[in-house]
Amino acid sequence: MPSLPFEHIAATVTPEPTALHLLSLACHMRHYDQLEITPVDDALLATTTAAHDTDNKDGKPSYKHFLDTGLVDPHKAESITAFDGAVVLNVAALEQLPLRSLKDIVVVGSSATGKTTFAYGVMSFLVNASRSRHGIVLPKRAISRPPREGDDTDENYYTPRDELEVAFEDPSSSLLAWRREMEGDRSEYYAFDYPDSDDVASLGLLSGNNDLLRNPGKRLEKILQSGEILIMRTGTPTSIRDKRLAKRSPDLSVDEMSYRLSDDGDDIAHEAHVTLYNHCEQYEGGMAVFGWFFAKAVSTLLQKSV
Repeated sequence: MPSLPFEHIAATVTPEPTALHLLSLACHMRHYDQLEITPVDDALLATTTAAHDTDNKDGKPSYKHFLDTGLVDPHKAESITAFDGAVVLNVAALEQLPLRSLKDIVVVGSSATGKTTFAYGVMSFLVNASRSRHGIVLPKRAISRPPREGDDTDENYYTPRDELEVAFEDPSSSLLAWRREMEGDRSEYYAFDYPDSDDVASLGLLSGNNDLLRNPGKRLEKILQSGEILIMRTGTPTSIRDKRLAKRSPDLSVDEMSYRLSDDGDDIAHEAHVTLYNHCEQYEGGMAVFGWFFAKAVSTLLQKSV
């Protein structure tokens, strides 16, 4: 399929773009040969993960890993034509979300579904492109649990639990906190270092586990109820998550591994404006590439809406 120049596609977008224009533009730029862009419905949400719990033809991934020292090469990204996954859009909800009122992008998903890899792609665009003041801010994330092997220290830092418990209850805290329920009676606290800002030309990218939506602190809950956020969800079959998680975090206890794998996030699926399913066992590079093009679409369309 021939690819139209990005500028040509962007020029056709209305001066008052919605979140649907944003996702459509990001998908169109990618020209995934295997991309599915489908209106959301309950039956599809109930069957998509199970339907894709299979290997690719010949058992090989349909894309290569394009993470190089944590960044996507945009020139290589331009040439990729396949993505082992599906993009499911809640069209009605996206049409009702004008970009000019959008303040934050929330990315949620179960462990090992590609959230961080998607964020790598977004960061790659911000680093490699000559971005204007219109773009995306990625705040650091505080975690109450101790460090472990495989942690991404560029994304996370460690904060005493009592500090995050205070932030969880404080509606005026500079931290956006939530509580994650774990195996047994254990829980952990997470938070973004994200003070209030009047910068209408940038969006916050807030990436976290499913409990970000289930158990938000008081300030985060207010943001989630504002109607000014785009919620993106990532999904991967459990059999593949198992292999990814074992490779990423080999020091997890058996109980914690089982608990993480049992949380498929189906109970929050209805809250997502868009779900990114990815099903490749060996790599999540396609999520990074999608993140790169998503960030490019955000940067372009924000300039139309401010």
